[in-house]
Amino acid sequence: AIIGATSDGEIYGSSITVNQTIVSISQLHATTVKAVLIDQGKNAVEIGTTLANKLAAKDAKVIIALTNGLNCNAEEFLKGVHTVNKKVKVAGGMAADHGKFQCTYIFTKDTISSKGAVGAALYNKELKVSTAYTFNWLGVGKNMTITNVDKNRVYTIDDIPTYKIYQKYLGADTAKELPEIGLEYPLIINRNNETIARAVL
Repeated sequence: AIIGATSDGEIYGSSITVNQTIVSISQLHATTVKAVLIDQGKNAVEIGTTLANKLAAKDAKVIIALTNGLNCNAEEFLKGVHTVNKKVKVAGGMAADHGKFQCTYIFTKDTISSKGAVGAALYNKELKVSTAYTFNWLGVGKNMTITNVDKNRVYTIDDIPTYKIYQKYLGADTAKELPEIGLEYPLIINRNNETIARAVL
């Protein structure tokens, strides 16, 4: 089973590279793996639900998923996956195109697409799966409240347009570089006693 995506920086061991190709190979002796690509659906929730159903997520221990990076809302995609199985662990990320914001690609060994999501599910009742992440971001300025939002599009923070917040805290020159620098200056969100960072696209 083969899955992959274009990127904007690659992780190899403890190194981060740019403009490289990284291939990771896993050899699994007692685990079955199935991969699918879904590029049809009305929205990210439907794509996530379809992918989970195609992968028989009810029986899977973990799904490694990669989504289109430009028009697939990852949180909505995960909601779709978890409508099929709330307990399945999901790892992965979003495809990128080196900050150009023009076209990203995901693929399996048979198909390549610029939309949707690709996933590989691992099946083995004895497989032990755990998740972890590193959070190394530091907040700047005071705590603020998102006051106008539509799904993942933030219009105002403390009733101030989001762009003006970036101008105030990072300067006009940095704000002009949005969305290209959005990965370098994510919004840090406190939700349900959990801190998460979301890149500005």
